[in-house]
Amino acid sequence: MTMEKISVFCGSSYGNDAQVKQDIKDLGVLLGKKAACILYGGGLYGHLQDLMDSVGQAGGRMEALISPAYFDESEVYPDYVTVIKVRDDEERIKKFLEADAFVVTPGGDGTLAESFFAHNRNLSALFQKSALKPVIFLDTNGFYTHLKEHFKQMSRLGYSNEKRQGALHFETTPQAVITRLWP
Repeated sequence: MTMEKISVFCGSSYGNDAQVKQDIKDLGVLLGKKAACILYGGGLYGHLQDLMDSVGQAGGRMEALISPAYFDESEVYPDYVTVIKVRDDEERIKKFLEADAFVVTPGGDGTLAESFFAHNRNLSALFQKSALKPVIFLDTNGFYTHLKEHFKQMSRLGYSNEKRQGALHFETTPQAVITRLWP
């Protein structure tokens, strides 16, 4: 499978870890150099801004998928970002899921929800005997350690298995994410 279009799910605000901000910037530069297009949730704030700025610095191209709930007429995006106004969040998620792979950075409730949409897409694909798409968590400073352990526990207890979780990956650096996408 070629990795041309990558959906990135990241926080719309900042947390307390400066390394997260740096890792998202580094990830944006690396993705901007490799991917034909990066999909993200749009917005000129928080880690969304960090991702957008760094992709642009690398000469990359992005699509901002924005539903009416999040659209702000006053926001002006740079030329390398195509703003796609979708009907609603359901259409937004469908467009995100068209990507070849998904990268999940540290973030909040929305970021986690989006990652589960991607994982659920893979569960459906598994039962339909279709190709799975990588869902890669950028696990900066152990941000996703508990989630990784929870997936292991689900397998240990018989609620999941390696096959169902085969496309889930936890990487600790932006470079490791890139290596996972383009070995």
